[in-house]
Amino acid sequence: MAGFNLLILSISFCVFQSAAQSHQEGGSLKCVSDYKSTLSCAWNTTGKLRESSCRLHFTWTVSRRQKKLQRSETCELQDSPSDPLMQSCSVIAGGNQKWQTFTSITVITSRVKCGNSSQDAANITFKPSENVKMHPPFAPSIVDSTNITWSLNQSLISVYLQERVFQIRFKRKEKSWEDARVISEFRGQEWTRLNEKWLEQDAVYETQVRVKPRVHAGEWSEWSPVTEWRSQVGN
Repeated sequence: MAGFNLLILSISFCVFQSAAQSHQEGGSLKCVSDYKSTLSCAWNTTGKLRESSCRLHFTWTVSRRQKKLQRSETCELQDSPSDPLMQSCSVIAGGNQKWQTFTSITVITSRVKCGNSSQDAANITFKPSENVKMHPPFAPSIVDSTNITWSLNQSLISVYLQERVFQIRFKRKEKSWEDARVISEFRGQEWTRLNEKWLEQDAVYETQVRVKPRVHAGEWSEWSPVTEWRSQVGN
């Protein structure tokens, strides 16, 4: 469940750009998927319906032995502690994060229902294959101060996302991430070597890595957990 929790955190209070093929009504409802089994949406309520509890209803159709079956999931929208206008929630389709639930033809309809109203407060139709946000990688590993390696939780990766690009960033521990050096993009490569000229001997550094699909439309994952090290090389 750790990967699912990371994805929930990554979407909880952000508004995402959906693919051009998506259609929505009722304001800023944005959804992403790991293109495997997880669906996550964030809704900008624009201050409406604050007295009512709201839920997200997801529906889609799957084909089984030449039959079309309707599937659905729901989740309770939760308030953002940092933005009073934002609500969000996530679901695991079928209840199993390791199942490959979605395909290239899957189309999801997401509807916001509030209180006892029969009307949608907002809705959007989108394809998981065109609105991808992967789970972040594990924390990187550091070898000999300059070699950085990383890996993904393979059980959370869609079978359709075998082509990926990575980006890393690193900085002095006392600096802000806004001052970090960013290195990209590594196509399928899960390692890099830092130039010793970028480092100062005995200084403490921090690094993170993130991933996104190379072929399918999507966005960067959240950054991985931080890895810290003390450089044994450098100026």
